[in-house]
Amino acid sequence: MKSRLTVALAVALVLVVFLGLGANIASAAKASHKAAMVTDLTGLSGHGFNDIAWEGFKQAKERLGVEITLVESREQSDYELNIRKLASQNYDMTVGVGFLLTDAIVKVAEESPRSNFALIDAVPDDVPSNLRCYVFREEEGSFLAGYLAAKVSKTGKIGFVGGMDFPLIRKFEAGFRAGAQTANSKVRVVAGYVGSFTDPVKGKQIADMMFNQGADIVYHAAGESGLGAIDAVKTRPEGFYVIGVDMDQDELAPGKVLTSVLKKVDAATFSAIRDAVSGTFEAGVVTLGIKEGGVGLSPMKYTKSKVPAQVLDEVRKYEEALRAGKFLVPETLEDLKGFAAPAI
Repeated sequence: MKSRLTVALAVALVLVVFLGLGANIASAAKASHKAAMVTDLTGLSGHGFNDIAWEGFKQAKERLGVEITLVESREQSDYELNIRKLASQNYDMTVGVGFLLTDAIVKVAEESPRSNFALIDAVPDDVPSNLRCYVFREEEGSFLAGYLAAKVSKTGKIGFVGGMDFPLIRKFEAGFRAGAQTANSKVRVVAGYVGSFTDPVKGKQIADMMFNQGADIVYHAAGESGLGAIDAVKTRPEGFYVIGVDMDQDELAPGKVLTSVLKKVDAATFSAIRDAVSGTFEAGVVTLGIKEGGVGLSPMKYTKSKVPAQVLDEVRKYEEALRAGKFLVPETLEDLKGFAAPAI
């Protein structure tokens, strides 16, 4: 009898422990957080916009213990399907990277009010109550790049290679032109658009044409297509440069990438995830410029020594003026007319 009682107590104890452990496991599973990123057709290339957005996710995994998922879209029709699938799987945060995902993420967000979403590089006419949009003042970083390029150019001709001809990319061009004309009103800026963010062959062709026609510095804002511009400068003699975009692309052609216009998309994706998992997420529009640390120039690891100290100091002063809000850089070519930056 005593033996049976002992066995019964032992079984009961095992059940208590097991049930308690099960409750803990269930609790832990419920407490775990997930975040997903959907790319446009560019996907991860190792050197661009989507890659730096993914860096923010990796930071969230390391610092917050968040489970992260990457979904690379292969066709435009994939955008909505990919976002909808993630929404059905109870992700704490789903981020659409790139303005091409705008319609898809808005539609799914409106249909999934209990899920949180973020969109990089676009603001729809009506922002759903569960969507946060991150936009950047790309024109500010581009202004600094244009000023630097015009000061460094020996031929007096510089180029801009854009991806698709959309207002977002025109912001890069307008800022670049504004900086160049501020540095030297006689510098000529030529521009060409690839028509795609995924065509490095054509990007190289356009950059080669600009170099052949007298440009000695070419700035690209063309995603994967812009990697072609970097390839084009590799065979050029000393004094020819490209300017990279989004992430520090100096390593792709050491000594040939004058600088890169940084766009801190990783800070945006990390903050969206952090706020979602902490319960502090709010919808709306977040704008990041030089003041907020959202854009800027790369450290110029291989080229700073080739730029006169006075020019570097002038670039720094204009950066400080922008940070202090002393002037606004044109966002469109129309706004560029009559623009004059303050003297420094």
